[in-house]
Amino acid sequence: MRWFHLTWFAIGTVALLLVGCFARHEPTSPLQKAEPPVVRVVEASLHEVVDYAYLTGRIEAPEAVKIQARVTGYLNSVDFTPGTEVKSGQQLFLIDPRPYQAELDRALGRVRLTEAHLKLAIADYDRAVEIAKTPGGNQPTRGG
Repeated sequence: MRWFHLTWFAIGTVALLLVGCFARHEPTSPLQKAEPPVVRVVEASLHEVVDYAYLTGRIEAPEAVKIQARVTGYLNSVDFTPGTEVKSGQQLFLIDPRPYQAELDRALGRVRLTEAHLKLAIADYDRAVEIAKTPGGNQPTRGG
């Protein structure tokens, strides 16, 4: 019985090999199936060609200035457009003047107070000089 199975197995294998050898082979690769390419033909013409190129890049100013305030404060306005050219002496920002005006007024008040103290000191000195010129003016008084 065992030879029987081996015989049928051998016959089946040979049959499959024969079918595989004589079967028509179809191309499976796209390169094997491809048709010849279509070629367009155009007649040459003579005309002017302008040179140009599309380039990607970054534009940067040759000179840049870092703007930094010398004083602190709140901005009331910005008087220029970023990226535009500015001239020397041109106002760029307006800083709120009220804190600086208050500080100036306080300093002027201290100056006036100091001037008043100076006038009082001069008047006291002049009075002391006059008192010293009078007879008996340089002697101490009672209770004083």
